[in-house]
Amino acid sequence: MMVQPQSDPKSSDEKLLGINESKSKNMNIPVSLRNGGELMMNLPLQKFELGPPETRTATVNLDRAIQYELKHGPKLDPKMDPKQLRRTVSNRLSAQRSRQRKADYIHDMERKAYELEVRLIIMGEKMARLLEQRRLLKLQNEALQQLLLLRQHQANLSQMVLEKNKAEMNRLKEVQKKALLKMTLKGGWSASSSSTNA
Repeated sequence: MMVQPQSDPKSSDEKLLGINESKSKNMNIPVSLRNGGELMMNLPLQKFELGPPETRTATVNLDRAIQYELKHGPKLDPKMDPKQLRRTVSNRLSAQRSRQRKADYIHDMERKAYELEVRLIIMGEKMARLLEQRRLLKLQNEALQQLLLLRQHQANLSQMVLEKNKAEMNRLKEVQKKALLKMTLKGGWSASSSSTNA
């Protein structure tokens, strides 16, 4: 008994599918037609994986794949050479593994791109903080330099006042010495003159 495709207008690929292909579609096994009408079936890897599907590390057993292909795949010629059958299924599995590796590679690149975008955002924020910190440090440095110049100017003024005071003090000492000497000389003259007068 032949299963008729549903009356819903679907893609041209689905109209050309036979019984096994329709069953495959119902089982969510991707089926598509290449140019020229050649059927291409994408066997689900998880059917043959040894372990959880998320690991994607188990290798597909070729004999199990052949059994699956004979049971669920398109009708194969019973007279087909077993070597040719194995080669066909092996090629399909190899192509499927290649597609899986490509998908894994794309996924890995997308993950790395996302991580780099996140890192770029974090580094951008960090750079903005560092630039702000640098600006504040520059302002603080300029203020400290201004303060240093002010303190140096004050120190120079203090030194000048000190030198002036020292010079004034030395001058006053000299004046005092001269005055004392003068007084001493006057006192000596007056003492000697008083003795001669007596």
